[in-house]
Amino acid sequence: MSLLGPKTYKRLKATYEIVNKLPETERITAIVLMFIPVVLSVADNGVLWDLRPSISDYAYMSQSYWFGSLLALAGSLFIFNGAQHIKSQRFKSKLQKQQHFTKQQARAMHNDFDNPDRLGKGYNIIFGIALFFVIYLEYKTYEIPHYTAALIFYVGCIIVMVFDARQNLKRLGKVLGLLTALALILHYLLRYILKEDNPYTLLMAEWIGLVFIGVYFIKDSLSYAPILNTKEDS
Repeated sequence: MSLLGPKTYKRLKATYEIVNKLPETERITAIVLMFIPVVLSVADNGVLWDLRPSISDYAYMSQSYWFGSLLALAGSLFIFNGAQHIKSQRFKSKLQKQQHFTKQQARAMHNDFDNPDRLGKGYNIIFGIALFFVIYLEYKTYEIPHYTAALIFYVGCIIVMVFDARQNLKRLGKVLGLLTALALILHYLLRYILKEDNPYTLLMAEWIGLVFIGVYFIKDSLSYAPILNTKEDS
């Protein structure tokens, strides 16, 4: 406190509070992603086992607002997560230039201070926007733009998981990323071989992918430790 002016210290505390809440938003995002097919199926016909061929097809159910609401919620969480990471990163960089806190504090803040090659969390904004395009560009009318947006989301998440360089997520990220890719590729491979008789639907592939992405988000959120007890500091 003695090294910082009142305004700078207040902004520092606010930034720390944002970072401390990021794990919570990541876990909420993970849960929303993993349960999207469950909620949509129950909202559609009251049961879980009578699934549509894809998540996108729920845009055409009678209560389609469930589809829009859930994907909008997931997209908003991604955008919020990315925006808060960018905000905290910018302020952290400013304080580093002013030498207001140590390298050890910076490492605790983002857990990536010694890894400048790590992809920044700002990419979540792109994934969130992609989910909104999935909502507004329904696949029967705008097939190519719709699947392009979905591809951006899934391929983007796969790239992030596979190339996460943090030691505690490096191996798990690669495994989850490759399994997500395999789940999607397997559907299209079986579709090519079995045509319309393919029992492994796109929804199953999407759901499996969302579960792996959700697991990654949860594991990622557990790598963040609280960095400042703002209730005790004043």
